[in-house]
Amino acid sequence: DVSLEARIKIIVEYLSHNKRIFNKDCRKLLNLGDGQSYKILKMLSNKGIIKQIKEKEITYYTLPWFFIF
Repeated sequence: DVSLEARIKIIVEYLSHNKRIFNKDCRKLLNLGDGQSYKILKMLSNKGIIKQIKEKEITYYTLPWFFIF
């Protein structure tokens, strides 16, 4: 079982190398179900750690501009 802090670190690390993460990427990366993946991404978005982007019918998440190196 992976802790929430470890999952957050994995997602932020992924985003530091890739511009965006989709729910399906998070599911594969963390080996989670759709609901768990959505909850983690939404929680990180609500805390301001990542930013949710909705374009037409596609939703993805990125790092806020101040996290980009």
